Amino acid sequence: MSKILLTTYGSYGDLHPFMAMGKALINVGHQVTLMSHLQYKEMVEKFGIHFIPMRPSEEDFGSEDIWPEKAHDPKTGTLYFMKELILPFLNESYELLEREIPKYDLVIPHAFTFAAPLVADKYNIPWLSCLLQPCAIFSAFDPPFVGNLKYLSYVKFLGPSILKSMCHFMMKDFNKSLNPVLQLKIKIGLENKRFGFWDYSTKGILALFPKEFSIEQPDWPKEICNLGFPLFDQENSHDISSGLRKFIDKGEAPIVFTLGSTIVKTKNDFYLHAHKAIKEIGCRAIFLVGKKPQRIPEQAYQSANIYISNYEPFSALFPYCSMVVHQCGIGTTGQALAAAKPQILIPFSHDQPDNARRVEKLGIGISIQSQKLTHKNLVEAIKKIKSTLSYAHNAEKFAQNIRQNKFDENLINIIHKKLEAKN
Repeated sequence: MSKILLTTYGSYGDLHPFMAMGKALINVGHQVTLMSHLQYKEMVEKFGIHFIPMRPSEEDFGSEDIWPEKAHDPKTGTLYFMKELILPFLNESYELLEREIPKYDLVIPHAFTFAAPLVADKYNIPWLSCLLQPCAIFSAFDPPFVGNLKYLSYVKFLGPSILKSMCHFMMKDFNKSLNPVLQLKIKIGLENKRFGFWDYSTKGILALFPKEFSIEQPDWPKEICNLGFPLFDQENSHDISSGLRKFIDKGEAPIVFTLGSTIVKTKNDFYLHAHKAIKEIGCRAIFLVGKKPQRIPEQAYQSANIYISNYEPFSALFPYCSMVVHQCGIGTTGQALAAAKPQILIPFSHDQPDNARRVEKLGIGISIQSQKLTHKNLVEAIKKIKSTLSYAHNAEKFAQNIRQNKFDENLINIIHKKLEAKN
């Protein structure tokens, strides 16, 4: 069998899809290595995937009082994460990857591991682009609803040609920040051409979401292969904790509130508003608050209607809940959609506004901008979803459609075709 290298940077939402791919590839006999932040070593190796640390690590990010806030700024968060946290380690990661990549038959890099495609091209090792969410594919017919680009969606009547020109202008500063990648590309003797964020592999593009979540556009690259959602939980256990099971068994299906793995580190009032809303409505809730809970009302810990947990596997938990209130990272979104649950979407930054918009268009959720969240509009959204049957109906219909997407099977078929073409 073949040796395959996976590289990724970012949060659990960026790590889990690569672990899902790693598990699937190992199960059919391939040798898989995953390179990422050092803090993920134990988690990755627990699933039998060989791990190589690649800077930056969490320690390189600095104080958790500073970087999570800057990295999740609605307008500048993505640029900050890339420019201040990732690109300073470009040359170091290149040197590491240059030692490793020639050992492999295929490379699948995250979009932010910029050095991986350069090394692969230099040594003629095939690599595949890996897109975790629809906004990673630029389309002038369906512009990404992220950062400043979200304004393009309001002027779609101008037509794709004008929208494409507007996008290039609006992305000018972003692409300019990628100059270190272009300079490295020239230095190692690769073709001298502009390097932009939406540059894909000519060998193939893996889209880790189902076709039903993002309609194919006329200007999409032809090489895109939709695999479906890589539903993955970071624990080997496929069951919820015993304490939570007892709570669930005591009454009506609760509402789950979660902010994922990094937004939960920022200073926000999500759980304060959630507690007030639950208290006013009188329903039951589960708060997933992460390893270092902050800004959780003391009364929430004392409430018989609220269960607070650091972590529960989404695939095991969501089927027991009535709806999910979350930040709309692609991992949480995929799990909630697969569980056929209506959603209240509180997007903060990065791909989250685009994901939220797509769920809302499907008639499965209600979106509230994080900056405008109050307990009052949260109460209104909860009541509307509870009283409007179409949300649950649409959620079930969509879940039935995507259950036909066999992620592991789709991935293996594509990988084997690419490896056969190489040989």
